[in-house]
Amino acid sequence: MRKLVVALAVLIAGSRAMATPAPTVVDHVVIKSRDGVQLRGTYFLPGQPGPAVVLFHQCDGSGRGSWGAFPRELAAAGFHVLTFDNRGTGESQRGREAPNTILGDADAAYSWLAWQHGVDASRMAAAGSSCGVGSAANLLTLHRLKALVLISGGVASTAMSHLQKSSTVAILGIGSTGDPLTSNLADAVQASKSPVSTMKWYDGSTHGVSLFAKDRELRPAIVQWLQSVMK
Repeated sequence: MRKLVVALAVLIAGSRAMATPAPTVVDHVVIKSRDGVQLRGTYFLPGQPGPAVVLFHQCDGSGRGSWGAFPRELAAAGFHVLTFDNRGTGESQRGREAPNTILGDADAAYSWLAWQHGVDASRMAAAGSSCGVGSAANLLTLHRLKALVLISGGVASTAMSHLQKSSTVAILGIGSTGDPLTSNLADAVQASKSPVSTMKWYDGSTHGVSLFAKDRELRPAIVQWLQSVMK
């Protein structure tokens, strides 16, 4: 019996040693966009090398904090994660808001994350909620992404054209059947050439990250999907 207890103790200690380290959170990071506007963000480090995800928040004035516990959960699963405030929101500086400057902000955030120590730049993903869907999807015109998580938003024609012509990025689309702002999200999922792309629908009109409260299993499901895609 004593040998069995000792063996179990060794096994438990070993499993703890192999577990993913607790995420480290670096707040108030500064990301400089193309036109010099400084964006403020938060970087979640998993404590080990691995894939990365940049998160684009929805445009309701809540900023990067609207993602709640999601970034930390991604980091706990082994992802390097960057959240940031859109220009003119939260801690980020104000600046001219136009399609090219917003795309420049997305590019700056992606590039900042891709250059961090321990990030596997060949395994990059982006996620967006509401208006953040457009920013996440538009990265396809500039960079090679492995996965996109798109919640309750529309995909611009340039990104849609890229999907239809060449991209093999895996897409997880999430929306409500009664939400008009979901727009062409299902079309983007269908246009993806990845066999693991899928569309998840909810009844009603719940929008954006409010779906996390409607379905407590949604965040873990997204994490699991990304883990399977970003191997």
